[in-house]
Amino acid sequence: TDQARRRRSTRRRIGMARQGVHGGSRRGVSGALLSATLGLLATVPLVARVNGHALAGGFGAAARLAVDTTLTRRLPEGWLRLMVINVSGSALLGLLIGLGAHRPLTPDVQLVLGTGFLGGYTTFSAFSLEVATMIERHALGAAIGYTLASVVASVGAVFCGLWMARALG
Repeated sequence: TDQARRRRSTRRRIGMARQGVHGGSRRGVSGALLSATLGLLATVPLVARVNGHALAGGFGAAARLAVDTTLTRRLPEGWLRLMVINVSGSALLGLLIGLGAHRPLTPDVQLVLGTGFLGGYTTFSAFSLEVATMIERHALGAAIGYTLASVVASVGAVFCGLWMARALG
């Protein structure tokens, strides 16, 4: 049946993802994870995926608030708390991806925790993973360029948003 064929394809992609992390593949971690999830996502109803990600994202946002509130007395500067959240989110994403390479975490669990929870906690973790993947691929120039472009564009976007808010009044 179609569903059995999709399951076999998903198992093959999961094996490829693990091989991509440990087998010296040039695709890197994010490419291996993406490849592993394609077959699985076709078998899970869209509503269930959206609900799982939304719930996990809500928990991630609540965790971010808890960390920020806890650190407020120790780190009065907001940017330092944000840096702690961004760096810890990056570390958690690395841990999640690393565990997925060594243990039988399904791509769906990795997506819900990575995209959902950590996406609610911080989006900086996904950026960090992409830079790390470029460095793993020995694309140091691309990693530096992407980092500079992302930071400059993001800070510029904040200023654009501030400008639009002021213009609206």
